[in-house]
Amino acid sequence: MLGNTAAKCIIIVDKTEPLGLHLTFGGSPCPSEWCVTSEPITELTNDILHAKEWDPIMHCSLHATKLLEPILLPTDTPFGIAMSINIQIPDDDMGQANDFIDD
Repeated sequence: MLGNTAAKCIIIVDKTEPLGLHLTFGGSPCPSEWCVTSEPITELTNDILHAKEWDPIMHCSLHATKLLEPILLPTDTPFGIAMSINIQIPDDDMGQANDFIDD
């Protein structure tokens, strides 16, 4: 049933068919069965991000060449004063993916 639900959520953009990350909620197979797919994908993403042998230059998405160059602020732009936060953010230079499903 998950395959049928996922297939119904594909959006076609410029002849590309990415699976929608937000499946329709309210249907019986959606939040619970989508977790079966999304959580392993998130775990795999984190494993790849933290794999010492993974070289993002050698192993990158074919779409990476389509990304626009970033628009950077001048290096002398001063930082503003931020408010303190109520949560602890772990230091992780390799990045981290997170998955949240709100039903």
